[in-house]
Parts: sequence; C-alpha cells; structure tokens
Amino acid sequence: MLLGVVLIGLAALLGAYILKSVTDQISVTVAARDLEPGKPISAADLQVVEIARSNGFRAIQPFQQDLILGHSPRGPIPRLTVLNTDLFVGKGESVIPPGQVVIGAALDPGAAPSPTMRSGDAVDLIITRKAATSAEAATVQAVKIGSGVVWAVDRPQGASANKYWVSILVPAELQMPVAQAAADNALRLTLTGSTP
Repeated sequence: MLLGVVLIGLAALLGAYILKSVTDQISVTVAARDLEPGKPISAADLQVVEIARSNGFRAIQPFQQDLILGHSPRGPIPRLTVLNTDLFVGKGESVIPPGQVVIGAALDPGAAPSPTMRSGDAVDLIITRKAATSAEAATVQAVKIGSGVVWAVDRPQGASANKYWVSILVPAELQMPVAQAAADNALRLTLTGSTP
C-alpha cells in the first residue's frame, strides 16, 4: 500500500511538471523559408512552431497571420525567424529605406563570393581598373567605393548561366559609380560579415 501511495505521488508530480511545461509554451509564426524583401508573402511562406513563453516577447500567433499576409518583408528574413509586424511593410508601401537604392549587376564567377552569398549579407563594393604602368605592362588597381547589403542573388539559366545576377542595396550617392562599374565588368563584391 505504501508503494501505491509513492507511485501516485510520483504520478502527480510528473503530471504537474508536464502541465507546467505545456503551459509555458506558446505557438508563434515563423518564416517557413528565406523571405526576400519586397516580395509579398503568402500562407505557404509561414510556419507555426512552439517556443517557450517569455514576457515582452513580440510574435505573431497563428490566429494573427492575416496581419502580414500579402505584406512584404522590409529586408531579408532568414528561415525560422520569429515574425512580428515590424518586419513588414503594408501593401503598396516601399521596402527600400529613404536615401537608399537597389541596383542590379551581372557578375562573372569570381567577382563575388557566390554561391555562399545570400540576401542580407553585408558587402564591400570594389572597382577594379587596369592602369598602364609602361608600354609593356599593366597593373590592376582596386578601390573600395563603399558598402551595401545583398538584396537578392540569382543564377539564371540559358545564355547567361555563367553570370550571377546580384541586386544590392546601396546609398543613393553610390548608384552611378556602381552602375558604371557593373557595366564595365569592373565591379567586385567582398563579404564583410557585418551590416554596414
């Protein structure tokens, strides 16, 4: 009989522990895949997970997903990021911050650290130019002109398959030199490991 009482006591403690564990969890909405800035999201882009409850934690719960469906991410959102409304702009609103532009460039392999480069990566923008040093030889000069953030990366099929199409968020004052460097096939990108 004493053994039965002990087992009942243990079962009660285990039940209380399980109940506390369940009640300390909350269902939240996360990104089901990497989300690109400016691209409206659908229900297929969202996933529900259970996480530990926390005071002051802002997250979209499953019944609140209508708050962001059809809206666009302000910037790159990695897969499994817990979502909240501040990460998105409403329908028709610009996701490009004031004073910034998104510029595209077709880069040869070796001009950027692809395929490791992805949306949200901070990069330095470098221009390379050949400078004649004598009648017989020329050297290549590289100059950093600024920094940016990778907006999107694509590897096209067909005739352009040997190029990487990269869109970069840069300060507006850099759009002309970056565009010219891209047109001259003189633009190079390096990963910096931090947002500029």
